[in-house]
Amino acid sequence: LIWESDGQGAPVVVFNPHCFPVTQQVKLGFGTVTGVTDQDGNPIPLQHLHGSPTNRNHYQTLFTAQVPALGYSTYYLYTLKSFNPEPACKAVAGEDFLENDYLKVTFDKHTGAVCGFYDKQRGVNYMTNGARALVIDDSDSDPWAHMIFKFDRQIGQFSDAEVAVLEQGPLLATIRVTSRYNRSTLVQDFSLDPFSKILSVKCRLDFQETRKIVKLAFPLTLADETVSYEVPFGFSSKAPNGQEEPGHRYINLSGTLPDGGEGAMALLNDSKYSFSAADHEMRMTVARGCAFSDHWYYLQQPLEYQDQGIQEFSYALMPHDNDLAAVTRSAMLINQSLEYVQETNHEGPLPVTYSGIEIASESVVCETIKYAEAQDALVLRMYEISGKDADCRVCLSIPGFETQFSTAFGKHQIKSLMVFRDHTVKEVNLLEL
Repeated sequence: LIWESDGQGAPVVVFNPHCFPVTQQVKLGFGTVTGVTDQDGNPIPLQHLHGSPTNRNHYQTLFTAQVPALGYSTYYLYTLKSFNPEPACKAVAGEDFLENDYLKVTFDKHTGAVCGFYDKQRGVNYMTNGARALVIDDSDSDPWAHMIFKFDRQIGQFSDAEVAVLEQGPLLATIRVTSRYNRSTLVQDFSLDPFSKILSVKCRLDFQETRKIVKLAFPLTLADETVSYEVPFGFSSKAPNGQEEPGHRYINLSGTLPDGGEGAMALLNDSKYSFSAADHEMRMTVARGCAFSDHWYYLQQPLEYQDQGIQEFSYALMPHDNDLAAVTRSAMLINQSLEYVQETNHEGPLPVTYSGIEIASESVVCETIKYAEAQDALVLRMYEISGKDADCRVCLSIPGFETQFSTAFGKHQIKSLMVFRDHTVKEVNLLEL
């Protein structure tokens, strides 16, 4: 339901949990909206999307929100007024491509593979051979993969693809690729928005294989590569050797592009933490049908197999100029997106927009803000994300703890800073001492 009153739109408050400003699309669970304005009454573009066929809301409403760091913005929804201004930039979908002002992504209509990933600003194609879902033999390892460091014995791949356009833009363009292997089915929804270089993918895998592994493979046009895996509060870089490696929210392959310049491609994800890289290609493990607790492959009956059935996950491909700070922020956002709360028009003491923090360095993030365990203070957990020294100025606007301070970070340095009500700031250790 949407509550409009006296010509006023129904307010929706969009929250940003991150320490940096965010521009991201917000998807509302109802499609009856005919207009959206910002807090100043300026109309903003919207798009109606196809909703789930299993509920009453056959359509949803999409608009782009801009929300300050650790804060919120208020938008107003209308159903009795109609306005939908033209967006300044657009995303479009064709039979076999997605395109915005930054990227053109092409698909093979027969295999469903991404066969082109063209950076329009740089004039470089990052991918030509086709991203695909591989099936890897895992018949001779136990769940812990004792003494096995590579999973590269390919025995098949998902095929028999169906490619369909779901959303044609202008705010969201989406192509759905459905492919199959034996009794397993993989559905991938590839999407572009108008304002970024990120290809976002939502996946639904129905996995019905045992003693096999599914890996998503992304062959790139890079040479002389270095692969970086995110680790807690930083990243680890090495030469790609094909070995399975743990990683957190991203893996990044950097090197030399066909134009002779340096570049990189990051693979972001929200729930997959095993990767490999070799021969100009990144791979992400998404399912492994090994037997549960089958230690050293004893085949003790009865066996239960892991990762069976339906799972959903998201990933994204992000070309960039070796800017791992931007990659980290994008990875944080794919794991924790903007949230919204529908409200009613009423008086209150809070402004319609608010920002709780400003960090004057793009290579420093504040991962956590919490009350101190034993003192009347806040604790800020901050760290450097680009692997370089950084000077940082912080403006904190949390009521009762408003202050400004400067601090220096070494590469990958982690700091815990205690902020008191008298505006003093003290560096402490992880025990807050």
